[in-house]
Amino acid sequence: GRAASLIYDPKHYLATNPDLSEAFGTDLDALFLHWVNNGMDEGRQGSAAFDAKLYLSLNDDLKAAFGATGYKQAMDHFGSKGIEENRRSSYIFEYDTYLTGNTDVKDAYSSSRVDVYSHWLKNGISEGRKATAGFDPKHYLEVNSDLGTAFGTDYSKATEHYLRQGLNEGRTASRQYSSQEYLDENADLSGAFGSDHRQTLEHWLKFGKDEGRQATRVDPNFDVSVYKFMNPDLDAAFGNDTTAIENHYYDYGIKEGRS
Repeated sequence: GRAASLIYDPKHYLATNPDLSEAFGTDLDALFLHWVNNGMDEGRQGSAAFDAKLYLSLNDDLKAAFGATGYKQAMDHFGSKGIEENRRSSYIFEYDTYLTGNTDVKDAYSSSRVDVYSHWLKNGISEGRKATAGFDPKHYLEVNSDLGTAFGTDYSKATEHYLRQGLNEGRTASRQYSSQEYLDENADLSGAFGSDHRQTLEHWLKFGKDEGRQATRVDPNFDVSVYKFMNPDLDAAFGNDTTAIENHYYDYGIKEGRS
């Protein structure tokens, strides 16, 4: 179905798997065969929108049903049910955050979840649009000067770099989340994960955010309920959507001098 285009993108598959780039070059037919015959079973990420390993990690019911390596079944589930159930499938895309932060997309595409994902893949990434609290491509290039020098404002390359190596290196990619600071602020996690930044991010997505754990030292005194009370326009715009209100603070409020 239409969701298949969200799971496999040859450009992304090449860019995030250097071994395949060396093996297949620009032979897209051979690359696709590798994806079908090997990549799926290995749990490789074929698209920025879907990571089978993460999908199983964040959804305990699916992991119990399909097993820890049931990657193909995870893909099938995402395409047939997961999208409509609003299950998280990517480190760098979260459906509600993308719509809340991009009203033009919400107005044009919100009747179709697949269309929202497609817009992000085809336009949002290259335009540097933020789609999750943990990854902001513009901020990623700002705070990692070597990447800013290398990529300029090429947000597609920045996104590929983050998924290929930046995440594993623990590079800071947003104002709301820093892997190293999350570990520093939570000693129990530092002991459990060491320097495994991928597992650390998974913990924040699955547990830490809801537990209210500190994930950055940008503003340890920030309180979403106080921010909402002090800014009635946000209450009118977002209601009780605390994630949207928090996103507003980090994306706009700091610059606007709001408290």
